Amino acid sequence: MIVVDVCRAYLDDGPFADAGGRFEAARASAARIVDAARRAGVPVVFTRVLLAPDLVDAGFFAVKVPGLRAFAEGSPYVDFPAAPRPVGVRWW
Repeated sequence: MIVVDVCRAYLDDGPFADAGGRFEAARASAARIVDAARRAGVPVVFTRVLLAPDLVDAGFFAVKVPGLRAFAEGSPYVDFPAAPRPVGVRWW
């Protein structure tokens, strides 16, 4: 199973959170599916966006979308929420 870009930037007070709660609903669904996959012994792989602190690797997109700073290394918003989150992490 692959879990794509579930991070705090889309939740609670994150800069990309939505008032309608769609991202929170998606996070809750992802947590349930990840729990089921783990119980069934299915490998779970997480992806995330992580930019350099100075956003040099974001190029012109960082000018176009200033909110990308939320995905810069060191930002509290790049972290995974309490659930789902990786366990037994190996980074490549």
